[in-house]
Amino acid sequence: DPAKKRDKRTINNREHPHHGLVFDGDGQCVHIPGQDQIPAKAHVPSYPLREEFGFLWIWMGNPDHVDPSRLPNFRWAEDAHWVSRSTRIAINYDYRLVIDNLMDLSHIGYVHRTTIGTANDGEHATVETLTSEDHVTVRRWLVNQPPAATYAKKLRTSRKFVRWQLIEFRAPCYIRTFKGIGSGIYGTPGFGFDSVDVDPPGGITVSRGCTSATPETAASTHYFMVHSYYQENDEKLVETIWHDAVETLHQDKVILELTQRNMERLPDAPMISIKVDEGPSKARRLMRMALAESSRATRG
Repeated sequence: DPAKKRDKRTINNREHPHHGLVFDGDGQCVHIPGQDQIPAKAHVPSYPLREEFGFLWIWMGNPDHVDPSRLPNFRWAEDAHWVSRSTRIAINYDYRLVIDNLMDLSHIGYVHRTTIGTANDGEHATVETLTSEDHVTVRRWLVNQPPAATYAKKLRTSRKFVRWQLIEFRAPCYIRTFKGIGSGIYGTPGFGFDSVDVDPPGGITVSRGCTSATPETAASTHYFMVHSYYQENDEKLVETIWHDAVETLHQDKVILELTQRNMERLPDAPMISIKVDEGPSKARRLMRMALAESSRATRG
C-alpha cells in the first residue's frame, strides 16, 4: 500500500560507519555493538520525509510546520498513460540560476538550437507572466512556426505548428513545465492550455517536466529532473527525446557555470533588466518571501 510507506522519518546516519551504532527513524540509538546500556545522549537529528511522485521530499525546518499539501503536484510521473525518465546531476552554480534559466526560455533559440530551440524562439514568441499568491507562471507560444530538432524527430516532419510552453515556479525551488506542439489554435491562451495542471486533448504532442534545485553550497546545487511523455509507446523514440532533454540540461550547465564564475569575478558589475526577466524576477521575489517566512517559523 503506497499510502502506508509514503510518510517516514530519516536520520543523518542509520548506522554509524565507524563503530556500528544503529539508530531508529526518530534518531534514537537502539543498538551499540558489545554493550547493552545505551546512553541517553546517543541521539541524532531526524527529519520528516515523504515519498511522492518518485521524489523523496525532506523537511529540514521545524517539524511542526510540515505541510505536504505544499509539495508540487507531479502526478504524471506515476500515471500509466505517461512514460517518465529522470536524472540528477551536480552543477557548480547558485540554485537561483536554475530558476532564472527555466523561467526565461528566450535563451533556447541560442543555447539549444540542436535540441529544443530554433532561431524563432527569441524573436517571435509571445510571452506572458502570470502571478498568484504562491506561484508564478510564464506562458510562451509561437504560431505557425517549424518545430525544433527534438520535436521534428518525434513528429517526423518539419511542417509548421503552434508550440506552447508553460513554466510554473513554486517556492522555494520547484519548477513544473508543460510543453507541447499541435496544429490549429491549440496551445494559445483560451484553448485549454492556461494551466500547468490541464490534461492535453488527444493527438497533441506534449511533455511535462518537474525540476527541483537543491542547494549544496552558495555555488553548487543538486539538480533533479523528471520528464514525462504522453501516451508514447515507441521506446526507441522516447530514449532519443530523453537524450535530447539531458543534452539540453548539459548545455545549460556549461553556460550557467560560466555565468557563476563571471558573477564571482565581477560581483559589482552593473546589471540591466529586459522584458523576459519579468518571470525570473517575480520568482525570486516569491523565493525571498518564502525564505523570510521560513526564518520566522524557525525562530518561533
